[in-house]
Amino acid sequence: MSLEFAEKFEVFVNVSENKNYSLLPGNKKIDVDYHWIPIIDENSYWGYEPFLESRRILDFYHDKETRIYLHCKNGINRSPCIAMAWLMFRGYNLDEAALCVAGGSVDRSNSHQRNFQGNVEKRLIPNSLLRSSLVS
Repeated sequence: MSLEFAEKFEVFVNVSENKNYSLLPGNKKIDVDYHWIPIIDENSYWGYEPFLESRRILDFYHDKETRIYLHCKNGINRSPCIAMAWLMFRGYNLDEAALCVAGGSVDRSNSHQRNFQGNVEKRLIPNSLLRSSLVS
């Protein structure tokens, strides 16, 4: 990520397992609010906490109309799952959330949806995240 691109955001939310993970060349620091929600992506149970903590953070900054950059190390599993869960908390269904996270790309949407559902099936994330009672 370029410094110019990074400076477009006011908040970084890191959902990787490494707190010191930086997207900027040379581990440069910029003046942003930085939040770390540790999630290990190696077939470890994520539990509810990352979803509830990310919901709290994302809701807080979203309500203030703040530009948020949600990231993990590769952008394939953890950050899309957190983003999809947050959208589902806000009323989207799984298909809508996946399509939104994929930027409208049906192929990427299907991939994100498979990852999310696969994580539920592997019991890495709670099955109840798919139930409307937790989403509403």
